[in-house]
Amino acid sequence: MSKNITIQLKRGVKEKLPSARLIEGEPAYLTDAKELYVGDSDGNAVPIVPDVGTPGTYRSVTTDEKGRVKAGTNPTTLAGYGITDAAPLSHAGATGTAHGTATAGGNAGFMSGSDKTKLDGIAAGAQVNTVTSVAGKTGAVTLGKGDVGLGNVDNTSDANKPVSTAQQTALNLKEDKAAKGVAGGYASLDSGGKIPLSQLSDAILGQLIYGGVFSGASATLSANAKTKLGTTSAAITLTNDTTAVTGYKANEGIFYIASASGAFASVSFETGDWLISTGAGWKKIDNTDAVTGVKGNAESSYRIGNINLTKADIGLGNVTDTAQAPATHVGAGGSAQHPLGNGTTAGFSTYDYTAAEKTKLSAAAAGATSNAKTTVAPVMNGAAAIGSDTGYAVGDHVHPTDTTRAPANAALTAETGTGTDTATPALTSATVASVLQTLWAKIRQVANAKVTANAAIT
Repeated sequence: MSKNITIQLKRGVKEKLPSARLIEGEPAYLTDAKELYVGDSDGNAVPIVPDVGTPGTYRSVTTDEKGRVKAGTNPTTLAGYGITDAAPLSHAGATGTAHGTATAGGNAGFMSGSDKTKLDGIAAGAQVNTVTSVAGKTGAVTLGKGDVGLGNVDNTSDANKPVSTAQQTALNLKEDKAAKGVAGGYASLDSGGKIPLSQLSDAILGQLIYGGVFSGASATLSANAKTKLGTTSAAITLTNDTTAVTGYKANEGIFYIASASGAFASVSFETGDWLISTGAGWKKIDNTDAVTGVKGNAESSYRIGNINLTKADIGLGNVTDTAQAPATHVGAGGSAQHPLGNGTTAGFSTYDYTAAEKTKLSAAAAGATSNAKTTVAPVMNGAAAIGSDTGYAVGDHVHPTDTTRAPANAALTAETGTGTDTATPALTSATVASVLQTLWAKIRQVANAKVTANAAIT
């Protein structure tokens, strides 16, 4: 019992062939180059019936690994044929040493001197011996075609010669030229030596038939669709049911291409989308959302195929692949820097601060702390001490009055007694400390011998 075998054919364009992986024996068809390939045991794509060059007759040919002729030439020299053990026509020899002398029944070579002398003595047309008979006949012999083994030959011109039985048998096995490229005949070849797509079987093309274009439910039928549907109508109205000719069951394996935007079978279509029948319903193949080209914003035109974008293509040619600061790591106004430090928010401390701040920092000692105004009142009569308060005194601070000393600006009168100092200086400056007034009075008393040294002054 015979069994139908379906061969699935991969289809694509030639530029994608290097990346294709075909299993052994799996065919692939290049829709742009119109070439057939088949996968070998290593998964490589091997061409089927490759181009072999220009037809013609060649004396020297080059073949591929399968023995198929790839190229041909017509050399005209010994070197062109690769012959290394023959002399060219111009190699006439010098004195007989370049070639050996020819020998009867042996090797060819130069004619010897004796042979030359003998040849010169033979008359033109001379025969070796006298003819004694011809074809067993003697005397004045007339030969017929049978005498020379040509009894079956007719004296007919080449143009009028009949074809032999063997030739006719061979010719009967040939296809008629009129059957080329027609139904029931044989496939033709295009200018590239390839079978046109229109003559390839559905099995090779994936069992899909191009049905024509459609808009809404109206479809214009291709010749192949008419044949499959069994109709001669140029156009039909598709139906979303199993109606003969127009329904999805009859249209199984047929696809239509939308010629305009519209809807059918509750599905929206855009120009270029496919409507295809699975035999159990209508399906849409969306071709309008596919990427038709890619370009970076620095490029002027779109590219298709296998595309590799570089940083220059998108306008980042000067950018290095180095980790950058996060989005929150920016300065005021969106600039890529820190704001200035203000005592509350951290900021740059080695670059982004003012010249005045730099001067202030340079004048401060390492480890210096900020001083505050003191809260301790100044004292009088206290014991001398360095003190531990770190606050500073303001300019309008006031010391307490020392009641144990003479008041400021007190009048000093002349004292009598021993001595010559009778003048009393006038201390009227409010800024002279009372301790100086008391000291002066004491000095005068000592000088006038009124009191002893270190005696209490009242």
